[in-house]
Amino acid sequence: LSTTLLAEGHNPPFKARAIDDSQPTKLDQSCVADAKPPFAVTNASEGGIAVEHHYSPFARIVKHDFENGTKTVLKDNVGAYPVMSPKGGLLLHNAKGSKLELMKLTPPFESRSFLSPSLHQQVIEHNGPAQDAPVGAFSEDETTLVLRDNKERKWLVIDVASEKVIQTIPLSDQHDSVQLSKDGNKMAMFSSSGGVSIWGARTGSHLFSRHDGSINQPSPDAWSADGSRVAVARAPGDALEVLDTNGESQYEVSIGKILGIEPNLIGRDKRKSYGKVWAQFIPPSNTLVAGIMGKSEFVILNERGKVLGRYEASGTQIYRPTVSSDGKSMTVDGRDKTCRITLPSAN
Repeated sequence: LSTTLLAEGHNPPFKARAIDDSQPTKLDQSCVADAKPPFAVTNASEGGIAVEHHYSPFARIVKHDFENGTKTVLKDNVGAYPVMSPKGGLLLHNAKGSKLELMKLTPPFESRSFLSPSLHQQVIEHNGPAQDAPVGAFSEDETTLVLRDNKERKWLVIDVASEKVIQTIPLSDQHDSVQLSKDGNKMAMFSSSGGVSIWGARTGSHLFSRHDGSINQPSPDAWSADGSRVAVARAPGDALEVLDTNGESQYEVSIGKILGIEPNLIGRDKRKSYGKVWAQFIPPSNTLVAGIMGKSEFVILNERGKVLGRYEASGTQIYRPTVSSDGKSMTVDGRDKTCRITLPSAN
């Protein structure tokens, strides 16, 4: 196990200050400087555990210490595009030798081979851009895991402890990613062609599907804390919509308009000034934090979509946000640093 100290670059927290309504409110934040490319943080948990990808078949796992502004390598040479649990306690990756390995990301960092050899191949083969890497998601309590079976064209709902498949869900050719609700009872499958499907993960029941070409996945976790709502980004443009599990719209708002960004500047195209809309619910309520990838400003919306406040992360472009399970903070990838931002509910 490598415990090499990599970097120091602590930005001391600053206090929120009262300013006029036309300007965003700055929030307390602490940052850790990240290595320059080719390493980039692509997933960060609330505890500071993150995956850093290199331009190779491998990644590494790091731990950010926001209080001291340092970063430590926990594990080198893990398989690229691993599946990490929301709290950063477990990680599933394709280890050397083309086998799935389940790793605990807490001391003593134990690992074990996961699933049978036949299921290994069904899960890691023919994955397109994430070739030879598992595609799936853990439940927040780390007891349930959903994995894409590429050979049999279905999703496997797996009990982590016993490694038994407890349910299977049909896999559409359009499904590229999956998210489990906090309790592991529902799953949302998103497609790059602009659709979303919601199923009961344990019951195998189909709740609703919408494939109209306008749906984008807004973040690594789009579920509300109680599993009653899912947030989706509408493409092209800057709209954010919140749906219930029957597919009924609860509200739709223009995030770009709130932040003063023209819709034609937003999108996945590299020629655009900003990336897509991102959003995550703030537990335990249906309050939601949302913004635009690459923009330092963001907003907080109530359960009806009304703006509660407009805020700014100082000197930090926000990418890949992760809201903590207690709703008090948000960890973001700022490209050259990883930051933990204190949310207003904790002030």
